[in-house]
Amino acid sequence: MALGLGIVVYWATQSGPAAAIISAFKSRVIADGGTVESPSCAKSDVKFLLDNPVYNYLLDDYSGATAAYSLRLLDSTYSGDAIRVRRLSDNTEQNIGFVNNKLDTASLETFCSGTDGFVVIWYDQSGNGNNVTEASAANQSQIVSAGSTITDGGKPSILINQSISRGLLIPIAASSRQDFFQVHKTNDDGFIIFKDSLSTSRFSYAVSDGSQSTVFHLNYGTPSLYVNSSTESPVTRDDLHTLLSTNSQVLMTSLGGDSSQFTGGIQWGYYSSSFIYDGNVQEIIFYNSDQSSNRTGIETNINDYYSIY
Repeated sequence: MALGLGIVVYWATQSGPAAAIISAFKSRVIADGGTVESPSCAKSDVKFLLDNPVYNYLLDDYSGATAAYSLRLLDSTYSGDAIRVRRLSDNTEQNIGFVNNKLDTASLETFCSGTDGFVVIWYDQSGNGNNVTEASAANQSQIVSAGSTITDGGKPSILINQSISRGLLIPIAASSRQDFFQVHKTNDDGFIIFKDSLSTSRFSYAVSDGSQSTVFHLNYGTPSLYVNSSTESPVTRDDLHTLLSTNSQVLMTSLGGDSSQFTGGIQWGYYSSSFIYDGNVQEIIFYNSDQSSNRTGIETNINDYYSIY
């Protein structure tokens, strides 16, 4: 079949998505009065179309983020690195960037060379310079285990373990509007806290509360909103939206949070000795603006990459 694109098709040997694409090409050529010729080269061209879909940069389509942390590239204009990593063997540090819009795991594993690797800095891709920095080795979250990148759903993931005393402290300013989107997987407890010295006045998100392992807890002070994820999945509320996968990865959206009375940034992973996050995180994006109209689009972009739901 001649298409003017150098594409010729083996009709009889294709199946699945390839067959659907080829069939559509064939039908269009015939409809336009074209002629189906001897096949010879469509297989590789169609495979390229299937294996290389268009990559959509989330922040290109949904700009204005206050802070954006990810192990994939979120902004086509961002030229910085993804993370700075310390290897356990000699405590040497190195920046790790992106290759083909993904974390450069080859460079990461070469650098760690059989040992563990820990995140010293998680760089903010929003352009606001809100980098998450943890100088204390005891508090750093893990990205490499014995030379292999830690993953969830086949993609790089940062482990925040209960042995770590603080988790991630995200240095963004308090705001009367705080919307965020995140991808994570929990093993036990989990909190995100807009804090004022960890006082009782707080905005927090919990994956569990220490006694109910599958409860989502969204607290703007009083009252709290509890949603049992085991009976409602996906869950939709005015200010809480969670989408769960079969392997317990979560895409969680919170809209309308108010952190205007709080200082100190956002503590991701620690509230008290009873509530320390135990799990993995791959992406967190914050907006100090109303993203209600963009929620579906942002969630779709995230899901297209992570395949959560």
